[in-house]
Amino acid sequence: MKLGEKIELLLNKTSMTKVELAKKLGLKDSSVVSHWVKNRFKPEKENVVKLSHVFEKPVTYFANDKDNYECGDPKEMENLEKKLYEALITTEDKAKNINVLSEISEEPFYLSLDCLPEEILSLMIDKDAFAVKATKNLSFAEAGEYIIISKTKDINSGKIMLVNIDDDYSFRKVIIKKKEVMFSYKKAGKFKVEKAKTGSYEIVGQVIGTFKKL
Repeated sequence: MKLGEKIELLLNKTSMTKVELAKKLGLKDSSVVSHWVKNRFKPEKENVVKLSHVFEKPVTYFANDKDNYECGDPKEMENLEKKLYEALITTEDKAKNINVLSEISEEPFYLSLDCLPEEILSLMIDKDAFAVKATKNLSFAEAGEYIIISKTKDINSGKIMLVNIDDDYSFRKVIIKKKEVMFSYKKAGKFKVEKAKTGSYEIVGQVIGTFKKL
């Protein structure tokens, strides 16, 4: 059983809402609990301790895929709990801060890669990334969704890339045919394909997903 499923099970057993749990843990944003439940990222070590106190469960309960830690020797149980706790808080897939650089409502749009972030997201990804927020529906993202972009200069066929074309930024699906780079995009409700002119564009990053706060 994953950590998120265990938290959800405890919430149901105690008839506690996510908002109530967030208050007990001293969290300002209750959506964090929702992300835990959905296994989007794990709580920090301080919150693991708080969870164990709130639900009166050992820390070991909150380790993924470990449902039973019964041991005959109390000392052995203590050592096991310590090892599992250390493994839980030192795992590499901790939440990472992602800067939200801009809000966009249409394409092309203006973007400064060096500006101060308007917002910060915490997501479990292992890439150097940033985000922009869609305020209106785009061809591949709905209003309110954050578009997560991994920084790269590589051209990956079949992927949606963030492209700088003559100092305007747009999202384009890349198609490579016979070594020619083509951009596919949606305009006025129709999909269009155009040849990418050498020297007229710069690949900024690749879209690795969209994210919406609950």
